[in-house]
Amino acid sequence: GIGGILTMFTGGALGRMGIFALGIMPYISASIIIQLLTSMVPALEQLKKEGEQGRKKINQYTRFGTVALATLQAYGLAVSLEAGELVTEPGLFFRMSCLVTLVGGTMFLMWLGEQITARGIGNGISLIIFVGIIAEVPAALAQFFASGRSGAISPAIIVGVIVMVIVTIAFVVFMERALRKIHIQYPRRQVGMKIMEGQSSHLPVKVNPAGVIPAIFASSLLLLPTTVSTFSGNQTGPIMSTILAYFGPGQPLYLAFFAAMVVFFVYFYTFNVSFKPDEVAENLKNQNGFVPGIRPGAKTAEYLEYVVSRLLVLGSAYLALVCLLPEILRGQFSIPFYFGGTSVLIVVSVTMDTIQQVQSHLLAHQYEGLIQKSQLRGKGKKRNSKGGTRKGTQARHLVETRGMTQLSTGDMLREAKSSGTEMGNIVAGVMAKGDLVTDEIVIGLIREKIESNTQGGFIFDGFPRTLAQADALSELLSQTNQTLDVVVEMQVDDKALVARIAGRSTCGSCGDVYHDVTRPQPDNGVCEACGASDFQRRADDNEESLKNRLMEYYKKTSPLLGYYFANKQLQSVNGLADIKIVQLEIASVLDAL
Repeated sequence: GIGGILTMFTGGALGRMGIFALGIMPYISASIIIQLLTSMVPALEQLKKEGEQGRKKINQYTRFGTVALATLQAYGLAVSLEAGELVTEPGLFFRMSCLVTLVGGTMFLMWLGEQITARGIGNGISLIIFVGIIAEVPAALAQFFASGRSGAISPAIIVGVIVMVIVTIAFVVFMERALRKIHIQYPRRQVGMKIMEGQSSHLPVKVNPAGVIPAIFASSLLLLPTTVSTFSGNQTGPIMSTILAYFGPGQPLYLAFFAAMVVFFVYFYTFNVSFKPDEVAENLKNQNGFVPGIRPGAKTAEYLEYVVSRLLVLGSAYLALVCLLPEILRGQFSIPFYFGGTSVLIVVSVTMDTIQQVQSHLLAHQYEGLIQKSQLRGKGKKRNSKGGTRKGTQARHLVETRGMTQLSTGDMLREAKSSGTEMGNIVAGVMAKGDLVTDEIVIGLIREKIESNTQGGFIFDGFPRTLAQADALSELLSQTNQTLDVVVEMQVDDKALVARIAGRSTCGSCGDVYHDVTRPQPDNGVCEACGASDFQRRADDNEESLKNRLMEYYKKTSPLLGYYFANKQLQSVNGLADIKIVQLEIASVLDAL
């Protein structure tokens, strides 16, 4: 029954009634519910599009849902134990102590999983489930071989099962790594007098985008009749007896409905959660990308739905086969341990993801070592891979150490872009084209911040950039009886700057950041943090756009540097030095005022 599946996910804790008897499953259930609601509730869908802040709110809702589900399940479990006369002192105190213990165990596992994700390697929740399944394997194998020694299972069947497990795992690995690459073309553009050639890329679509979720849904629903009969003390009527006879594990009708429900949930979960053709087509259109021969927009969405729906024929058949094969073997050969398709999928998927993350960390470490050994031309200094070119990091350090207020034009522009206001829509349109925002927009945003806070000093991060902005800033400071003390220029290498930004991409679902060199996107096309396959690149995070922005920057900023140099306000520091060294250089500049 369903208790066998829950025991598997909890590493046997449910069967032993341990502190972690509920395991991490309430969190998994809450996550699935929130994902489904996100695709149906406009408010949650809008939160999902708000980046990091929206993701934090959705995670908080998931935690609240986990507490509610764990409380309900723990109370039901306590009542079931009392009904089965398994409690020496039943009553309210037992129910409350059982509830607090089991809910506390689930919340601890949830916290532990988040800590592993943030500070370790791999997805913490998946690793906890993985460990729970693997923990039961040694005892199951011992029981399996003991049956062989006692003669209950023939040696031929033992050898056949071992070979079948190896072949099944290899088949699952092959199918989980299988991708359908949809060709994407970006048109050539004209920047000034120069023609930028078009670029080509591909949109990876997994053969099984839904992962293991359809198998969990299907098996849980099909086991409900057996579970209900167990809770009722096997006192069933004729209707329930007929249902159990035809829908019992291993029965032909059970297998047929299992396969049908797996196929249904593969399509349902894919098109409603993991891959939405309309959203993908809209993102491609916003990035000026298109499928060759297909019009952007609605036609692209139709084409993507056509391709994915036919790809899922193979993916759903593969998933149904993996789920049904163990059921048939258990029914025909009475294998005395739980070898389920769901457990195989989880173990293989988590192992592959963890290996890929380890490889990414090793590659990033190797890349950092090579960068540290490389020699900068022009200044004859080594470039540290942990250099201090992050002006936002230096500004935050000054906020912490000197108590000033940071005004970052980048943060203000992103805030305005996600606000949905008229000004925000203008900012979003300009940034989507890869152009620099106008002086009027930036000055208007800075004016609001200056006039709302006239106490203490300000750190302007990336502002002013033009003479018009400098004049406007001087006027604003004069109106608030403040002065501009110093302008710090962080000198960086253009090639290093372009390489750092141009390779950046983010997961459209959770906002997790990847880089082509230091942290490449997974080979299977699935985000390591949330499992989605919607990777995005900002329209202005490409080499051509960055070079265009740098050209505009130098045209408008060179006079500005001369202006502040003439006023004896300009100080320069090496932005490619170590972060601590840059902090000391900036501190010495401020202390000399």
